[in-house]
Amino acid sequence: MVHAVLTEASPLVPSGPEAGGKGIWRARLIEADVQGASGYYPAEVLRRDGPTAFPAGTHVYSDHPTPDEDSERPERSVKDLIGYLVDAARFEESADGRGLFARIQFIPEFRTRLATLAPVIGLSIRAAGEVEEAPSGRRTITSITQGLSADVVTRACAGGRLVTMTESAVKSDPMEELKSIGASVSRNIKSMSIAKKSACAALSEEHKLLKEASAEQRKTLEAISALEERTAAEYEKARKALSLGQIIAQIIQSGLPVSSMVRLAEDYAPGQNLTEAIHMERYHLTTLRREMKGGGVTMRDLQGPRRLSESAHGNGYPSADTIREIDDLLSMKPYGDASGGTSGEMTGPLY
Repeated sequence: MVHAVLTEASPLVPSGPEAGGKGIWRARLIEADVQGASGYYPAEVLRRDGPTAFPAGTHVYSDHPTPDEDSERPERSVKDLIGYLVDAARFEESADGRGLFARIQFIPEFRTRLATLAPVIGLSIRAAGEVEEAPSGRRTITSITQGLSADVVTRACAGGRLVTMTESAVKSDPMEELKSIGASVSRNIKSMSIAKKSACAALSEEHKLLKEASAEQRKTLEAISALEERTAAEYEKARKALSLGQIIAQIIQSGLPVSSMVRLAEDYAPGQNLTEAIHMERYHLTTLRREMKGGGVTMRDLQGPRRLSESAHGNGYPSADTIREIDDLLSMKPYGDASGGTSGEMTGPLY
C-alpha cells in the first residue's frame, strides 16, 4: 500500500441552461471503474470517500502547480484561484456517466474564457490517497483521504505516471522525471543539512552554557562546604571555650601571684587549656623557688639581666611587684599577707 497524490482529468459541462451565465458548471471529477493516470478507480471507493474527500468549498485553480511551485508553496496562490465547489461531490450514475459529480462556481473574470474554451479543456483533480500495486503492475486506488483541489487544465488526458501524479497532454519523459525527482531530493537534502547544522550549533551552545553553569555550581558548592566546615570549627571552638566567669574563677583559685594571674588572663585564647597553662606557671615558679633555695638563683639575679624570663605564656620581664610577690611566695608567705608568714609552707599548691 502506497500513499500518493492522485490526479485525474474530466470534461466540463454547463449545469443547466441558465447556469453557464451565472458561472456555475457541473463537472465530473472522477469517472468510476476506469484506469486513470494514478490508477484504477473502483466505483465503491468513489461512492465511499468522494463526499468527504471533496466537500463544498474545495478550491478550483487554473492549471496544476509545477514541481517547484508545489515544493515552494504547497498551499497554492490566490492569484490562481478561479472557483470552488458549491456542494460536496457525490456519486452518480446518469447520462453523463458514472462517477463523482459536483457543481463548481467560477469567478466572473474567468467565465468568458471558460465558456469559449470548455470544449477543449478539462478538469483534473489532485488528491491524497492510497494505491495498491498488484504483481502484474496494475495500480488500484483503495482510498481517497483528502481532496487537495480540482484544477482546470489545458487538456483532459488519461496518460501519466503514478510517480509525479500530474495530468498532461505531453508524453512524460522518464529522464526529465528523474531529473525533477533528483532536483527535489537535492533541495530536501540541502534543507535537512542546513537544519542539522543549525540544530548542532544550538546543541553546542547549550552544552557550553551547561558546562559553564555546572562549573559555577561546583564553585558555589565548594564555597558553601568550606563555609560550613569553618562554621562548624568555630562552633566547636566556641562550645569548648570557657566563659569569662569560668576563666576568672579558675585563675583566682590557682593561688598564683597577681602578675601571673594577669599574664594568664591576657594570654588566654578561646579553646586554650587553661588548666595546663596554670600548671606550667606553677611549675615555673616552683623551679625558681628551688633554685633560689639551693643558691642557684638570687634576688639580684631576678632583678638583673637574667630577670624572670620564662613562663607558660610569654617571655616578658617581671615587674618589681611581681618579683616581690614571687619573693613572698618563695619565702612561703601567704598571698596578701603583709606581715609575712613563718609557717615554712606555701598556702597554695604549686603543682
